[in-house]
Amino acid sequence: MAVLERINVTSALKVGTLMGLILGLIMGVFAALGLGAMMVGLGGGQAMGVSALFGIGAIIGYAIGGAIGGAISSVLTAFVYNLVAGWVGGLEIELK
Repeated sequence: MAVLERINVTSALKVGTLMGLILGLIMGVFAALGLGAMMVGLGGGQAMGVSALFGIGAIIGYAIGGAIGGAISSVLTAFVYNLVAGWVGGLEIELK
């Protein structure tokens, strides 16, 4: 058994930011598809250009928001884990 005593906050920041960015991109694509379908359904063919702009904005917005949220949550999680692990010990993990 190995004990995970500490999580490097910088490492958690990198991983959390990238994971948030990737998940944000995925969510942004789904939001853009839904938003585009809704706008085209409401406005007909005239709304195609506007829906494309909103779709791109949704993808970028979700990606940026996901990256920021992932960064903040991973840093806070690593900080709290390190604090608690100092009090009660770290997680025991089995490595093979």
